[in-house]
Amino acid sequence: MVFLVSITESLQYITIYYLENKTKGNIIKILNKIKKLYKSLQFVITNIYADNEFDSDDIVTATRPSRVHICAAHEHVPKIERCIRTNKEWGRTMWHSLPYLMHTICMTTGLANGIQQWINAFPASVDVTGPFSPTNIVDGATNPDCTRKRIVYGAYAHAYTGTSNNMHARSAQAIALNESNSFDGQYFMSLETGRRFHSKKQRPIMHCSFLRI
Repeated sequence: MVFLVSITESLQYITIYYLENKTKGNIIKILNKIKKLYKSLQFVITNIYADNEFDSDDIVTATRPSRVHICAAHEHVPKIERCIRTNKEWGRTMWHSLPYLMHTICMTTGLANGIQQWINAFPASVDVTGPFSPTNIVDGATNPDCTRKRIVYGAYAHAYTGTSNNMHARSAQAIALNESNSFDGQYFMSLETGRRFHSKKQRPIMHCSFLRI
């Protein structure tokens, strides 16, 4: 699986996007999303530092008027490499705490989104933002309410899927992914379809750990 990770130097805001492949079209599509996000807040992107995956005339042209700086072969941008390493460490910690032997794309992207959410939720060690977190500045969200009960990533649960005028079940067996909002909204992966769905009501179910031999 391939992810495109970005971080701003002044705000320390992190974005993580899943890439189906490394084609120039997909990379440009994600870069345009990132540019649109900051442009909506009146922030100006003046310089983009990237590795050789971005060394393409089409990508450089699509990111104008920002100036693209491509590092040399076998080199990396230190700030983004440190960010990627932190994301991997958080993800590896969560990954190995779960009893599942395999992880789907839906589960992995949910894990990445959760990591992005919680890293951005705390103030960065820069003087520009002060006591405010990247989420406060970019997303306009308040600080996380640590007194609110949450369902953790990877938890097995029955999640409410909606009411319909028939005899179909109103809940589905699912695995908890990342939060969708600060009002108890949560994303789940259905064990029946393997697709992600949104729910506000869920009931965690205790399950036995699998023994790995």
